[in-house]
Amino acid sequence: MASERSIEAGYRDFGPLARAAFAEITETAAVLDAG
Repeated sequence: MASERSIEAGYRDFGPLARAAFAEITETAAVLDAG
């Protein structure tokens, strides 16, 4: 499927933002669990 390549390319560009957001969410969840 040709769309898979564009999705992968888009994810590659979005990756750093996604990882930062995921790290923030994970950190918040850990704080809430500890609280």
